[in-house]
Amino acid sequence: MWGAVPSAKNAFLCTSDQSTIFGFQPTQFSIGLAFDGESLWVGDLATNSVLVRSWTRNQTIPGVFSPMGIAFDGSDMWVANSGNNTVTRIRASDGVPIASYTTGQNPWGVAFDGANVWVTNSVSNTVSKF
Repeated sequence: MWGAVPSAKNAFLCTSDQSTIFGFQPTQFSIGLAFDGESLWVGDLATNSVLVRSWTRNQTIPGVFSPMGIAFDGSDMWVANSGNNTVTRIRASDGVPIASYTTGQNPWGVAFDGANVWVTNSVSNTVSKF
């Protein structure tokens, strides 16, 4: 299980007995957290990027705008960009952005239900379906 301690500015992977296996320190402006089965993905507002971390991966993906929610659909990550009212689809295997889609105003949360990606839009009070 992945977790985060905002006051300590740490993200970590724990076993069921709460032993820490892996941890790293994201920036103080990290929001959104998702796991792709291998790596932890964290949106970083300070650098408009997504941090991807694991034992074998240390990648920073630029080109997102005020990243908030992040969700994994089984092959791709979806990042809500509150800064430009879009959601960006990123191939999880190598971090390459595939496409960006228009959402409502100020997209925030992202979820995958097994068939569709859903994005909540906090200013327009709507939900976008992809």
